[in-house]
Amino acid sequence: MDFLSIKETAKILKVSYHTVYRLIAEGKLGAHKVRGCWRISDSELNQFLQKSHSLYIETEPPRQKRYRLKIIKRNY
Repeated sequence: MDFLSIKETAKILKVSYHTVYRLIAEGKLGAHKVRGCWRISDSELNQFLQKSHSLYIETEPPRQKRYRLKIIKRNY
């Protein structure tokens, strides 16, 4: 089992390290504090990605095409 640092996790998620701290504080991302440094296990990161991805897919509303009507004024 490999453990990642905050900066490594942020690089994988393509977010800032402040966002990773916030996710840990909110309990959305599991982490362990080892000798004063936060460590995220690979399994915790994979669980987070699966949960966040499935939530994104379920809550995304279907997109509809929008049409614009063009009004033409004619002078007679």
